[in-house]
Amino acid sequence: MILKIYLVRHGEALSPDIDPEQGLSPAGVEGIEKLSKFLAGNSFPLSAILHSNKARAKQTADILRQHLEPHLTPEEHEYLKPNAPIDDALLRIEGSEEDLMIVSHLPFLNNLVGSLVGGDPDLLIVHFHAGTTVCLEQWDGKWAIDWVVTKSLL
Repeated sequence: MILKIYLVRHGEALSPDIDPEQGLSPAGVEGIEKLSKFLAGNSFPLSAILHSNKARAKQTADILRQHLEPHLTPEEHEYLKPNAPIDDALLRIEGSEEDLMIVSHLPFLNNLVGSLVGGDPDLLIVHFHAGTTVCLEQWDGKWAIDWVVTKSLL
């Protein structure tokens, strides 16, 4: 069985001066809507959509859910915060038998990809601009990048 993990950096956020919670900006909402519609056109099953407790990640996860898996309830996890250690996320991924989507932040996503693909959380493999989505695929216990979608491609 091939396991896939979809890693998504939240959309463009408002500055803390405008919104202390740093929710998505109008451009951020528009960008995630475009991403969601693009991904929905390529249909893939998800067992869960996980996100951090930050407003921008919650909003991003909800927009993705609406277009990809409307029946799912996104799950909030403290261990997906920007500077959180990746250990709990790695446990969740390794314990999964079904495809997952994780909506999070930098540097967390960089550390997660570096660890899964390169064996080193400090290894920069993908540059996650706002709204970037990376699909990782597990073959025989090893992770590789299957595809990447960036805002500039949409």
